[in-house]
Amino acid sequence: MKKAEAVEIIIRKATEYGFKVEDGGMLPQIKADSLNISVMAGCDYDKSDMAAGKVWMNVTIQASISSVGGNPTPDELLAVADEIARGARMVAELQNMNLSFIYES
Repeated sequence: MKKAEAVEIIIRKATEYGFKVEDGGMLPQIKADSLNISVMAGCDYDKSDMAAGKVWMNVTIQASISSVGGNPTPDELLAVADEIARGARMVAELQNMNLSFIYES
């Protein structure tokens, strides 16, 4: 898979689950109010051909809950719960895709 295809999948899924996406360098950043969503690429040296300038990159997507803080109203808590549920489903779906791409230098 080419990098552009992996990026397209990540953006499509994030949008599908109601999250905003920003350019994040190698891979897009998924923005959320109550979650820290991390999208990273790591090199798989066993699959890469460094001499040919082809680096195999595995995509890792993780999420953690950021602090709600203060004294939220029940409606605010429900909004946070909804975002956490959507984020968890999105991260699980993207993780199950085992996304990877070949980065050519």
